[in-house]
Amino acid sequence: YDTHQGLLLEAGTQVGSGGDGYTRLYTVLRGYLTVREGTVVAARLGASGTGGAPSLDALYRIPGWEREIPVLGGEYSHRSLDTGRLAGRHVLFGNLEVRHDLLAFGDLGAITLMAFTDAGRVFQGESFKLTTEDLKVGGGGGVALRILRSSIFTFNFAGGPDGFNFSVGSGWMF
Repeated sequence: YDTHQGLLLEAGTQVGSGGDGYTRLYTVLRGYLTVREGTVVAARLGASGTGGAPSLDALYRIPGWEREIPVLGGEYSHRSLDTGRLAGRHVLFGNLEVRHDLLAFGDLGAITLMAFTDAGRVFQGESFKLTTEDLKVGGGGGVALRILRSSIFTFNFAGGPDGFNFSVGSGWMF
């Protein structure tokens, strides 16, 4: 898929045997829009809900087509929270990111500046609902180094409910 233009919707179900057995429904919607040459606005919305008795490990991961999404915190789900900071039976999250190529070298690579806002919450001991109540919101910026067409390293600087957080990722967050 093209991380410059378009939409990608994935949805799925999972049946697990961990704990006393559990089921999960999840969906993730990603969108990308090139607003001018070298500048992309990217957004992601995701939700997951489990039933049954999931194992602790199952609460920390949402399966995905490209890769698992760790819940909730870290460079791949909520950059202003520590990795794995929040976990629960149900999760709701969103990310908004602007990526701008500061120096573009075509297919050889680029140095990209990023600005982002991440938001999310987990539900433990309560039912899933679309709400902004208890939403953990943070934001920040970063630098990405792209080498050739596939190797991307991101350096994120974020502030949020837990104060300052620095993280390093491999590939775009989404």
